[in-house]
Amino acid sequence: MAIAKEAYFRNPGNGNQQAVVLYADGSTVIWDRTGSKRASAGGDRFDEYCRQMLNNGYEADPNPGWQAPENP
Repeated sequence: MAIAKEAYFRNPGNGNQQAVVLYADGSTVIWDRTGSKRASAGGDRFDEYCRQMLNNGYEADPNPGWQAPENP
């Protein structure tokens, strides 16, 4: 399935990396770098999940060095 939008985040305190991905089917998933699903929703919660990451102390990561899975 195609990725419609994606945003990557890094926790400056512990180096943890996560991605918020909106898929073409409208579902949204938060992935960690190891490929584990951290959260998922059947609808478009992309903006909400991105705000949640920033509110939890993560910073935007423009050069994450990894790619989120293409299949939720």
